[in-house]
Amino acid sequence: MLTMGLGYLGYQAYTHFAGKGKENIRPTWAEKYGLPKPGESAVQFAKRLCDAEFGVGNYNTGPGSDYSKLRKWARDKFGI
Repeated sequence: MLTMGLGYLGYQAYTHFAGKGKENIRPTWAEKYGLPKPGESAVQFAKRLCDAEFGVGNYNTGPGSDYSKLRKWARDKFGI
């Protein structure tokens, strides 16, 4: 952790200047596909959009990938 040796006051300063933390924003290309359909899970939503944009199964699913960003965005924004 960045503030390991600074203690509690260092942590407070870090969080103050860091703002609201890591932002969870969907990729801009995904806006044209809209929002999750009713009853659709975050995983299904991310898979549907990535399949439509990149081709069926032709995309990364690891950390930092567009698939992962979409899945996390839908989970956090809609609780699905």
